[in-house]
Amino acid sequence: MKYLSFSSCLVIISALILESSYSAVFSAGSMAENLAQTRKSTGLEAVLPDADKFEVAQYVPPKGIGAPPITVGGSTRTGAIRTGATRTPADKCDGETQNSYPFLTGLIPNLDPNDTNDNWGLTIEEKPQFFVYLPPAEARNAEFVVRDEDGNDVYRTKLSIAGKSGIIGLKLPENSASLKTERNYSWYFTVFCNEKNRRRNIVVAGGIRRVELAGNLANELQRAAERDRYQVYAKNGIWYDAVTALAELRQENPDDTALAEQWKKLLESAGLQEIEDSPINSTALETSP
Repeated sequence: MKYLSFSSCLVIISALILESSYSAVFSAGSMAENLAQTRKSTGLEAVLPDADKFEVAQYVPPKGIGAPPITVGGSTRTGAIRTGATRTPADKCDGETQNSYPFLTGLIPNLDPNDTNDNWGLTIEEKPQFFVYLPPAEARNAEFVVRDEDGNDVYRTKLSIAGKSGIIGLKLPENSASLKTERNYSWYFTVFCNEKNRRRNIVVAGGIRRVELAGNLANELQRAAERDRYQVYAKNGIWYDAVTALAELRQENPDDTALAEQWKKLLESAGLQEIEDSPINSTALETSP
């Protein structure tokens, strides 16, 4: 019988180990899968981001800007006003059970549910678009109002919501007054549960501030592809325009799974994960009188 030398055995063992290592690395398929395995096996799962999420921007709240106050003003009598996605007992009309649906919700950053002044965002648009999640309800009518810092109406309209539900986009019409830069505004979406007793209605409120389009942001937007513009808005804290840009892309490409995933990530980054799977619809608002 012929025996191998000790050095030959070491060479064979080393080759087998090397072959096994290459097999473990390359048999997994993609680099993303291998990165995930490495992250998990080495305890770096909380440190290294997923490779397939590098291009998904999340909302970054603006710094150095105080939250605009939610101004009631006017003579309108409404039900209990709440902000953003804050929950109150008056989140549904009397007699309705909506346990399987989220409550009436404004698509406004809700990073601190305990802070009622945290539900606001920025825009660079003169006539921005607002979004509200409307759960299935028996109510047939609603009202949308935008007010300035002094409580004066900038825009007001009633709209039919009969048979409507999901995320509704509300864009100010062309002949409505433009929002002024560096000014705070409040907006309200009221569901008329009881046309005769408005104290029984449901109201969701939010804040918005229009800011100047800075030169560096303008350059980024000009260089960005249409599908990437929402990311530029989001990382610069321009919430309303980030939501609008991505919502319009999703409506134009309803079967695009990548856009659907980006939409979910954007809403999750703003604390709105409860409504991320809701369909998106646009509502043409009436022109100003």
